[in-house]
Amino acid sequence: MITDYSSLIYDTALIPLPVVFFAPDERRYAVERGFYGRYRDLAGEDAATTWGEVARRLAIVLLDDSERARRIARAQDLSSRVHAYRDGRNAERVYRAIRRRLAASRTTKGKE
Repeated sequence: MITDYSSLIYDTALIPLPVVFFAPDERRYAVERGFYGRYRDLAGEDAATTWGEVARRLAIVLLDDSERARRIARAQDLSSRVHAYRDGRNAERVYRAIRRRLAASRTTKGKE
């Protein structure tokens, strides 16, 4: 995957996919939009800043098994840090939480 600052990185880490990060305007983006943490903690120190660099990094990922493995390991590390559950039941948990809150809300309104 090639990505800039997309949160899709968290979803693809579940697979895990090797990622080439593209950050042509990292400083400006940090000021104007901001990050949830340090971008380099997520992307590493090898984020491409031009399309030429993206093409070179992508070629290496596609042709070099060790580089592909390194980037997959990075995705696995990210996934282990941000995904508490990997059992395919997240939607069910969200649904149950919503139902509990709705039920609690009805109970609270009935006491007023």
